[in-house]
Amino acid sequence: ADGVSGSVGHPAEISSNFIHMADTMNAQNSEAIYIQNGTNLMNVYHNSVSVYSQTANSAALTIGVGTNVDIYLKNNIFAHYGQGSAYEIDGSLSIASSDNNNLFTANGPLVRYAGTTHANLAAYSSASGHDLNSISVDPLFSGIDMHTCLIDFDNVGAAVGVTNDIDGDTRNANNPDLGADEFVLASSFTLGSDIYKCSSDSVVLGAEIILDGTYYWSTFSSNPQINVSAPGEYSLILVTNCGAVDDTIERSE
Repeated sequence: ADGVSGSVGHPAEISSNFIHMADTMNAQNSEAIYIQNGTNLMNVYHNSVSVYSQTANSAALTIGVGTNVDIYLKNNIFAHYGQGSAYEIDGSLSIASSDNNNLFTANGPLVRYAGTTHANLAAYSSASGHDLNSISVDPLFSGIDMHTCLIDFDNVGAAVGVTNDIDGDTRNANNPDLGADEFVLASSFTLGSDIYKCSSDSVVLGAEIILDGTYYWSTFSSNPQINVSAPGEYSLILVTNCGAVDDTIERSE
């Protein structure tokens, strides 16, 4: 993104992408996301980025010289498996806010920030005031498929208004997952609290909408949500790429 500018109410945005980069012919260009000369508002939300480069000055995210303030970095997974960094940020005033991200490097310094290298997240956060609620975990990315099932990334994001993930699945509105993929784990799956209604009232029981998931309701429905009026206990088994989850809810009167 070179020279891209946003405005209040109309920010430029890079969101919900899988981005994989290995060494290029020009090794200095091994930056998966490169922002330079932009002004005003830019949002970088819910991206999953992996870089395999043996060049020390490579990075998963680079913000170059000449970039003004108001870049927002939220709910991303930045991983560098070579010799470079998760962040290369040339100017200390480039970022308006950065938090709830995952930053990981296998070999190089975690962050290069305003001319100073920082080996770990605590050192970078102390120096910059950013990423105080971020984590540093190996996402175990393998090649270009960056779907994940790690509990470290489950429901720990901030609400930023991105409603769907890279697969079109609905995101948790309040506590989304980190990265481009929204996934479901047994530890976080719930149909909600039991429901009390008059016998004449019907209610909708539902779960997160996972497009590649398979739904098995006790009513034999295969839809994400069902409409019920009869009192009783209803259960759902949802099978996703992260395994099977289940929950039970009671509709009483």
